[in-house]
Amino acid sequence: MQTGLHIGLAAWLHANCDGAGFASWPSAPHQTALARLESAQDGADMARVAEFSRMVNFAAQKDQPAEPFAATALWHVHAQIIRRMIFAERAWTEWETREFDAARAMLYTEGPLGLPQMTARYSLYQEHSNGYTDLVLTDASDLEISAAMTAWIVEGSKLDIEAAQATITRLAGRSTLPLADADRLRVDGVLPVDPAGLPYAMTGFSPISAVYEAGWLNAEVDLQDLQRALDHSPAGLRAWQSWVGTRMGSVRFRYAVLSLHRDWLTEAIYAADDWTLSGSGVSDGTGAKGVLPAIPNRVYLVREAELRLENPRPAPAPRPANPLQPGRAVVLRTSVPLVMGQIAKPAAGVVTMQPRSPVVTAAVLSKDVLASATIKPLPSRASVRPAIAASLSTVKPAARAPVVSSPLRTGKIVQLHNPLLQKIDGAQIQTRLTLARSLIAARATNAPPANPPPTPRDQTIWVVGFGCDPLPQAPNANPSYRWPANTPV
Repeated sequence: MQTGLHIGLAAWLHANCDGAGFASWPSAPHQTALARLESAQDGADMARVAEFSRMVNFAAQKDQPAEPFAATALWHVHAQIIRRMIFAERAWTEWETREFDAARAMLYTEGPLGLPQMTARYSLYQEHSNGYTDLVLTDASDLEISAAMTAWIVEGSKLDIEAAQATITRLAGRSTLPLADADRLRVDGVLPVDPAGLPYAMTGFSPISAVYEAGWLNAEVDLQDLQRALDHSPAGLRAWQSWVGTRMGSVRFRYAVLSLHRDWLTEAIYAADDWTLSGSGVSDGTGAKGVLPAIPNRVYLVREAELRLENPRPAPAPRPANPLQPGRAVVLRTSVPLVMGQIAKPAAGVVTMQPRSPVVTAAVLSKDVLASATIKPLPSRASVRPAIAASLSTVKPAARAPVVSSPLRTGKIVQLHNPLLQKIDGAQIQTRLTLARSLIAARATNAPPANPPPTPRDQTIWVVGFGCDPLPQAPNANPSYRWPANTPV
């Protein structure tokens, strides 16, 4: 994979396959392998699993190169942020606090010695609830069950009690402290280690069928379309242009887009408003600034990339100066036919001075023709136009032959032109599902899949880029909540 080509491929895959967030690419493509990544059997497999996790876990930043294998991995950054978080003592507004107090007062009251006890309404609710349940379980008559339900609603305050229970459940789940603690324990606890003794946080991916040939797609894209995908990335566009230069043509390749899954990072924490921290912010909301501006959630893989270049158009040759009128060019024309893009031998005769021909100029005429030329006055503009129109009508652009033999369709991309993408049908989806089921079954038994299909012919897989999602602006603490003393909100 040529360094530079990977930038255009990453931008195009991002625009074509997802488009959310922003694309990020390393300074050079990284080689990887997916074989047995989902069914590791030995130390070599586990080393590859650890390598994959380190490669895809870094703090992403918009308009900056991706940093696979960053010195500070994403799980360390996430854990450091959680350790600095200051959580609200109660993540409710004043209205929600009153709502909670009213709901709890319906269920509990202060009893002897100041200890809480069930209210009368709640006690009756429980009695009616138990009675109704017993009637149903003992196959009582429909009339008796209906009467019990009516009593439960009227005397047992069924609707009011259950509404109070729902309010308490909803407000009790508002704090993100339990989620943050769970994430911290996962990354601060005992992490798995690779054969070299280095810890890593396990990161899964989907579709797992990408470990086999059926999980990959064909595409052929014009180099100009790759450049159009970079229109919103000035830094990427400059790097791309330094590689593409005057190249014209297309690139044919196979690709897969992997979605990343981390059970140790809950992104919803960063959208919550019940925590804050001192010092620098986590994210500015655009993915450009902060301790953790964005997270890579997709990986763009390419293999078997084949450039199909066309010869660039030669630059036009300079025209000779007009000896009669200095500073004015003379353009000569003769009846020289075009044969398969080459100039045939000119016929003997007088070459007259006429307006510029779109086909033949003095720069391409032989010296003999120029030597025998006779200068004549320029014809009138009216007499020239028919000749120009006739010459233009004989020039036709060459048709470009199709180069992809497999079934293809036109990609539905608004900002791009006509990429060629492989068709996918229900049978292929079922094949992928069958492969995924076999991998899942093998995972449960810790054994390799039975009768696995062939892996990709070319095992050289290149990571060309990542799809990154900016975190929301954080922290975004709600000043209406109750916070510990001296907490900056």
